[in-house]
Amino acid sequence: MNQKILVVKTGALGDLIVASAAFQSIAQAFPDSKLYILTHPAYHEVVRYCPLFNKIFFLGRNLPSDIFRALLLRKERFDLIVDLQGNLRTNFLCFLAGGKRRVGFRKKGVGRHFLHEGMLPVQGENPVDGLLAALRLIGIKHPTRKTALWLPPDRESLFRDIAAHLGLETPGQIVVLHPFSSRRWTTKRGTPEQWAYLSDLLAEKGYFPAFIGRDEDGWFARIRALCRKTPISFVNNLNIHQTGVFLKHAVALITTDSAPMHMGCAVGIKTIALFGPTDPKRHCPSGAIAVWHDVGCNPCYRTHCQTLKCMKMITPEEILEHIEHVRT
Repeated sequence: MNQKILVVKTGALGDLIVASAAFQSIAQAFPDSKLYILTHPAYHEVVRYCPLFNKIFFLGRNLPSDIFRALLLRKERFDLIVDLQGNLRTNFLCFLAGGKRRVGFRKKGVGRHFLHEGMLPVQGENPVDGLLAALRLIGIKHPTRKTALWLPPDRESLFRDIAAHLGLETPGQIVVLHPFSSRRWTTKRGTPEQWAYLSDLLAEKGYFPAFIGRDEDGWFARIRALCRKTPISFVNNLNIHQTGVFLKHAVALITTDSAPMHMGCAVGIKTIALFGPTDPKRHCPSGAIAVWHDVGCNPCYRTHCQTLKCMKMITPEEILEHIEHVRT
């Protein structure tokens, strides 16, 4: 059946990568339909090269501009709108955009008035399963669970040049480290001593430790100052596509509970995710190795902690053992 389908998923970065499984599932279930997406302009790179979408629509800078853009979407006359974000704002924007049928996640209370069929967010065995639950509303019973990060082909030559410049003989020598989190979630990071020791340990074993990510508060400077051997750093230097290609050239990724964890799984790299205050059963994607220790008070979802006991229980030797086990 030929339909016009709008998918609404506005963020965040990791969640949008998780949603790639839903994008693929909808495209497979409605192969003769035209698929569109409404998202935040900050995540343009995530969907820019996705071949599934006929067109990408973006939110504005504030609620009034969002309302204006949603009203403009009415002229598209969508047959189906699927709200995978499921907050009150997106529920309302779906209502304004019209559409013969509006389904998806909703918030309690007033959110139910904006969708024809809505469901409260569910907790699956992993983030992908939780998101895919909404697809049952449109009859998709066997969705794909494989996430994807669509990359432009011309990025490959750039990283071959970088590898040659750094003297990397084979891609398998690189182990990527992402020690960052948002300023709000400093409890996810562990300590700079852990990351510095891990970097030195990897170097001693013949790997090339390479740090990536966005450093907003000088966290990486604290780590690098403790390293006996200066690691490779692409901190603050890679965009989403460059990061994805770089990950594809590495043997493993070691990361906090953050967006690169989902990127690693999407591009197929061996991903080792370090968990402490958050629950890996809820947040660790299928295919990643979750390193987590029960210390009695976690998962606590606290954004500040004086002891960081749960993160300090994770040792660099333990992480190295996982890398050696998955080494290809």
